[in-house]
Amino acid sequence: MATNRAIDDRLIEDAKRIGRHKTKKEAVTAALEEYVRRREQLVVAQWSELVREGRVQLMGPIRLHRLLAAKR
Repeated sequence: MATNRAIDDRLIEDAKRIGRHKTKKEAVTAALEEYVRRREQLVVAQWSELVREGRVQLMGPIRLHRLLAAKR
């Protein structure tokens, strides 16, 4: 899916340099993947806190996609 967005050129160049990416597409893709991973980690951390506090009781193993779905 081709998408054209106005993204700060300085940020793109910084991301390419820091991540050693050859193209803008590689830099943006890596940034989005990192963003998604970080958000998933936050959801898991929030659920873990609820379990520790005893506000939620898990009745067996739970998969990440279920945590994410429950967050919506």
